[in-house]
Amino acid sequence: YPEGYKGWRFYNPRTKKILICERANFDERDFPGLSLSGIRSQPSLTPPASAPRDLT
Repeated sequence: YPEGYKGWRFYNPRTKKILICERANFDERDFPGLSLSGIRSQPSLTPPASAPRDLT
């Protein structure tokens, strides 16, 4: 795109074309090609059922 032009360049691998847009909305929860099968989930933090006793 021309110098001084503010915009985003996007590549479409299906059409093999570049699209230039002034505005874009990104969904950071989704990433193309990312497989979640190899990623371990975060352990859940469960508070103890009762408060620990003072051992002193």
